[in-house]
Amino acid sequence: RQRTGRPISVDAHPKFAIALGAAGLGQTRTLETGPPPTAVSPPTPPTPPTPTPFAPQPATQRLSTGERPRRTKTFAVVAAGISAVLIVALIAFLTTRYNAATGTESRPLGTTTLATSTTGPTVTTVVSPGTATVVPASTASVATTAATTAAKPGPSGSLDAPLPVGTSFTSVNPNGIVGAWTGTVLGLVEVPSSTDNADPGRCLVMLGTISPTAIAAGLVSSGFATPAVSLIVGGKVVDNETSLCDTTSIVAAGYSWLLDAAVTVGTDYPFYVEFFLGSGTPEQPQVILLGNPGGSDVRFYSATELPSVPPTGELVFESAATGLELLPVGDPTASTFTYTDTDSQNVWIEELVGLVEASQLEGITGPGRCLVLVGTITSQTVAAGIIADPQTQPYISLIASGRLVMPDISRCDTSAFDTAGYVDKYSGSAPGTAIAFRQSFFLAGITPGTPEVLVVGYPTGETQFLYEPTVIPAIPAL
Repeated sequence: RQRTGRPISVDAHPKFAIALGAAGLGQTRTLETGPPPTAVSPPTPPTPPTPTPFAPQPATQRLSTGERPRRTKTFAVVAAGISAVLIVALIAFLTTRYNAATGTESRPLGTTTLATSTTGPTVTTVVSPGTATVVPASTASVATTAATTAAKPGPSGSLDAPLPVGTSFTSVNPNGIVGAWTGTVLGLVEVPSSTDNADPGRCLVMLGTISPTAIAAGLVSSGFATPAVSLIVGGKVVDNETSLCDTTSIVAAGYSWLLDAAVTVGTDYPFYVEFFLGSGTPEQPQVILLGNPGGSDVRFYSATELPSVPPTGELVFESAATGLELLPVGDPTASTFTYTDTDSQNVWIEELVGLVEASQLEGITGPGRCLVLVGTITSQTVAAGIIADPQTQPYISLIASGRLVMPDISRCDTSAFDTAGYVDKYSGSAPGTAIAFRQSFFLAGITPGTPEVLVVGYPTGETQFLYEPTVIPAIPAL
């Protein structure tokens, strides 16, 4: 985890790292939870009309089913019919994909309409074993701004005449993923190599700011949808690295890794990417590349080296809770829900009680705030084996000051919670046994963020249970 900055097998929930990338690469795909659509037979061909000049039809209309010139061979007629049906189906699929379960439409990449949920999901809340009530989650729509495919404004620079650092940029659908960004390239700063990197060479960190202006679905952006960043050194493209450079001073100044840019629309995100120029590589880069080096959206920036890390200044963030109706925690009639893992079919019952302030562990550097979520969870149904895999539990995250905060297992002191009888959320338990759990969140930064939303499910997706992140004064007694 220290080398990649992403969860691994020993972290709280390793599926989240994979889910982020999958959500980014397939974020316009809507999961079908309802019955499959009923096949519609093609209409009966009408009487051939008087021939008229051909005029293209809009993509949302069916292809003309008028009679075609007859062919003498039977297989040719069959092939033509099959081709027409396939064309109609293909156009219908690409034009609009409708999810009957959620009432949403997903359109193909590059269109101006994004998948947006108009109503929140339904949360099944369990009051006691055997009884249940249904409470609506958020009834407000999640606001997203449509990303367009218009040409990027302003110059893009070139290898011989790069743009100066400080020049702002816009990026639409980078890496083929629906979304749009605006930002600024600030320049390069030299830092030492990390203690794990004994190879000779030079470390350069590119700094900038970025903010999403459109996201495909959910409450926050996906870092995998950010534009690519690379260098040209000695005429060759050099990709960015992870964990080969000591970025302690960069993080302390308020910058975060670019691929962690999971933020709300309109929230500023100061970012960094690191480059290691090994021995045999010219020490001085020629230009900074923003965008796919092999694509048409690439921009060239001057590889200007800065004497020090620039301050992030006053940052703007947009609250994720704006316009949302959040469910309360601490109330069993509303804060208890059932969850079925689609892969394993394991069923869980979980109640959220609240967040409790905690201290950072000794030796943890950098400012921040620790919040520990407490609640109860019960393995109701185990599809296979005698104990449900804890990794099939519902994933819970926090959004604070417009940023996604993932569970943390290494920076918060939870000893007082252990003494009170709470255990790690991903501890195993026998079916029907309720355990009191704890789950830590570390809100990093010079000015720790204010909690806005507790999200059950993946925040880059379309289906979530949204709760108030209420901070309670003390650890509840069991």
